[in-house]
Amino acid sequence: MKVSIIIPFYGRWDLTHARMLELYTHVQTKCDIVLVDDASEGDGYIGGVAWWQKKIDKHSVYYLRNTENLGFGWSMNRGARVALKYGAEVLVFMSNDVQIFSDFVAEIVGLVEQDKNVLIGGELLDRDTGWNVLDGTIIPYLTGWLLACHKDIWADLGGFDIKYGRHDYEDIDLSLTATTKGYALRVLSSKFYHMAAQTAPYDVTRERITKENQQKFIEKWRGKI
Repeated sequence: MKVSIIIPFYGRWDLTHARMLELYTHVQTKCDIVLVDDASEGDGYIGGVAWWQKKIDKHSVYYLRNTENLGFGWSMNRGARVALKYGAEVLVFMSNDVQIFSDFVAEIVGLVEQDKNVLIGGELLDRDTGWNVLDGTIIPYLTGWLLACHKDIWADLGGFDIKYGRHDYEDIDLSLTATTKGYALRVLSSKFYHMAAQTAPYDVTRERITKENQQKFIEKWRGKI
């Protein structure tokens, strides 16, 4: 199965460079890597992108740039469209602040080959996190820093809902969409370390946006589960 890994970034090229090094070191499964630049300021990272495009021989590296900062969901959706254009059968969505310690792609492919009707992630939260309760019901969800699925499942899910803007709630929404359509949520055994909030810090602005997105989520799903 052809695998594409989509990694959006906004500034902080050091994080993306580190992820590229880990993919080069640990992932033996040949992949396409789609880097989506979400309108980073300056151009100091362009040389880094070009270096990796020349350096990696076992993976193909593609680069896209948004004309404005559109956020996680929009960038992931755009990266997926490019990946599918180049023949991706399995899509992996990864944040650039996730440290990789093994060939997790091989595990993803193995899970999809066993049963493609799954949404796969690096971490499942099935407890009350303060944000995933709707009308008294806890919504289990795979955290958005690493998600993967077969292209057919991605098409059925319809991608990330861009109504949530730049960040937060896309992962809860996508997970709930998956479970309501009958897809199982699966967690990888591969080890990762999510550094968290490296591009969008947990501050008062993000808290405000998260609360706004919580209301959007409630309005979308209330009475439907």
